[in-house]
Amino acid sequence: MNVFIIPSWYPGTRNPMAGSFIAEQAKAMAELPNVNIAVSLWGQASLEINPRRVRSFLSFLKWCGQRKSFSERFEGLYEAYNPAVYWSHRLPLGGVKRLRGANLDNFNAVKDKLGGVDLIHAHVGYPAGCLAEHISERTGVPYVLTEHMGPFPFPSLLRRGRLIPELLSAYANASRVIAVSPAQAAMMKLYGISNPLVIPNFVDEREFDCALPQGEKFGFLTVCSVTVAKGVGDLLRAIALWRPSAGKVEFRIIGDGPDFHYFRSESERLGISDLVNWYGAVPRNQIATFFKGCHAFVMPSHCESFGMVYAEAIACGKPVIATKCGGPEFIVNGGNGVLVEVADVDSLCRALQDIHNNWTHFSASDIRRDFMKRFSRFAVSRSLMQVYEEVSHADTSLKREP
Repeated sequence: MNVFIIPSWYPGTRNPMAGSFIAEQAKAMAELPNVNIAVSLWGQASLEINPRRVRSFLSFLKWCGQRKSFSERFEGLYEAYNPAVYWSHRLPLGGVKRLRGANLDNFNAVKDKLGGVDLIHAHVGYPAGCLAEHISERTGVPYVLTEHMGPFPFPSLLRRGRLIPELLSAYANASRVIAVSPAQAAMMKLYGISNPLVIPNFVDEREFDCALPQGEKFGFLTVCSVTVAKGVGDLLRAIALWRPSAGKVEFRIIGDGPDFHYFRSESERLGISDLVNWYGAVPRNQIATFFKGCHAFVMPSHCESFGMVYAEAIACGKPVIATKCGGPEFIVNGGNGVLVEVADVDSLCRALQDIHNNWTHFSASDIRRDFMKRFSRFAVSRSLMQVYEEVSHADTSLKREP
């Protein structure tokens, strides 16, 4: 089976973490027997122009000279690249139409190189879902659409409180629409998308596995973009409310973001700088080491469609503290952690203390076993493969009817 993947987000030079879970899923699916995965790239975030930022136009000039390419990244995983400049659909001559030609060219390149395409899989409704619909109309190849947007939908994709027509059409014409959590599926239904199938993102259990905590102190880990939306301020205030001994407890915060310097200064103002270690951005291939080395994971986010970091934590057998903000309720339960209300600093403080005091009550092997059943590469790729086969076989049957 040859699958053509169109990702709205994908790791690139400007943002190596963007859509990393999509890239990892593509690689894992390509490892299945008799499956080839080809990813359509146009520059994604690298070629997106923001008219208010001069650097965007400088990026445009830099990328204009790039040429099409087709390469095999790993066995069974290919990338078709065709640079295309993109700007908002709310501006003249902008939007998804600018990307149609590049992605159709990529599709045809994959078709020629691999001898055909059986299925298109789009990740995120806009622009990828709209592009998949366009290519499907031109070629007759069916498509499935996985939505990752959180919160759903992004405000820019609404018009008078409704989804923009091209996005609604992309959902309506997909052979399957997939949500990554029940909470996201429920939100999608409110906007007229009927019966999304829930298939979560997955974590590669070979990279994230159980290990004993490292260091003499009890280590809480947070991995996120350092922003208000990820609850970093709530976490700092909860730490200040608890004020454990700096000789016994430490908080390790991994990630960069627009509010990084503000929150680092805030930790000093709150008098907890001796408790918090700020690591900044860490390469993706080093993240698993931090998960394995901590005692527990905490991220009090304000909204998550899924929450990959929670799944990565339980893959390593670590208990989790999360908020009831959508995706975490699908991942965190009484056996693997604690859920608190969004922005409830008092409850968050108590949860930190409870996990610290009762950490030995959590079984790393039980947490890992639960993860394997629900969010491992094996479990989720099997569900995706079932969808691929159902859609491609149904399409073949329809074509054979007189």
